[in-house]
Amino acid sequence: MKAENGMTATPVQPIVSPFYDRDGITIYCGDARDILPALVFDAILTDPPYPNYKEAEYHYQPDGLECLRAIGCPQAIFWTPCHPFPLDWRGMICWDKAAGNKNSQFEIVYQRNWTTGAKLWRYMTPHNSVRANWCGDVCNEHPSQKPIQLMKKLVAEFGDVRTICDPFCGSGSTLLAAKLAGVAAIGIEVERKWCEIAVQRLRQGVLDFGSEG
Repeated sequence: MKAENGMTATPVQPIVSPFYDRDGITIYCGDARDILPALVFDAILTDPPYPNYKEAEYHYQPDGLECLRAIGCPQAIFWTPCHPFPLDWRGMICWDKAAGNKNSQFEIVYQRNWTTGAKLWRYMTPHNSVRANWCGDVCNEHPSQKPIQLMKKLVAEFGDVRTICDPFCGSGSTLLAAKLAGVAAIGIEVERKWCEIAVQRLRQGVLDFGSEG
């Protein structure tokens, strides 16, 4: 990883073996707070557990993002608009989910350690098979699945990076987007179920219709 001064830290041996390691994509099944210090990467793109939303299922911890605070690389972190973001940030992207009358119609992507400003992006959520097919995605069981086109655009925003890390990778949208872009990626996920689904997605890929949501 990168320390506050932007220098790459000396890697240490991860405490667990990879759950999956193929074609430049690696997944660790475990707690990000334990595994992250052992890794080397250039950027972070992640959708961590939020407060007051499936806290038990997603293993939400009030200090869960503290493991990212001192890492000096560019970061893009999804967060709920219903609670203050707990880390410093420089820019933001408002993601309009094109979700009709659902209770949660948008989320914020906070950008740390790099760009400034505010943007509005509109990408349809793939929370059912019809919507997923419309936007060139495949709906999986994860209730917080992010659109693959959105994740591909976020990967592209980092520019010329070699490895992206997702410390809360869920069903693997960041990893799949990185793979499709030809960028190496590392994911960490505490639930084995989501690790298994992420591996299935990486093996199958997606139907990419070039949709922009």
